Amino acid sequence: PASITRKVGEANVISFFDEEFYGKPVELNSNLHIFGATFNISSLNNCTNDEIGFFADNINKLSEQYDYVFIDTAPSVGNLQYSALIACDGLLIPTTAEEDSFQGVSKILKSVARIKSTYGLDVSVLGMYLNMVKKVPTQLQDYFATKLSEDYGDLVFKTQVIHTTRVSEASAFKQSIIEYDAKKAEYINIDALMQEFELKAEALS
Repeated sequence: PASITRKVGEANVISFFDEEFYGKPVELNSNLHIFGATFNISSLNNCTNDEIGFFADNINKLSEQYDYVFIDTAPSVGNLQYSALIACDGLLIPTTAEEDSFQGVSKILKSVARIKSTYGLDVSVLGMYLNMVKKVPTQLQDYFATKLSEDYGDLVFKTQVIHTTRVSEASAFKQSIIEYDAKKAEYINIDALMQEFELKAEALS
């Protein structure tokens, strides 16, 4: 029941769904603090409207301490995704040049429209960017990149993130790609992506 506080660690994102927020992030470095999740988070796909409200309120309080708060969600539609959409100011959609991902973008945008209609909230779509693109794109990647631009126009970031195994290596060593290999991060356009993101985020504010 919503009235019972869940006994989870301070850095578990589930703590955001309680009225009395007690969470405390893990500090990876001076610029990056995170709240993690376990498989138990899936139980909140059936959370109540009150819990969705608690999540939004707690995110809003937390945001006063940071320049940006990123909420990473699974692409599947449900109350977890709705909670994130209601709590956020802007939506950033990473996608790949594949049919399933292309359809996923459409579903997410429909969720945004539903949120606006149901809750009367002004959720802005910051944009979407292509991830894991080959340095020399395949014919299929070219097709979906073109189709994405045709369907969504200026919402599509000009920057595309290039595929590299170094990202998986960095993850294995529990580092960001920038920490693990700064030159490779620049090569795959991470720096350019962040610059484009900041420009769009400033326009949103």
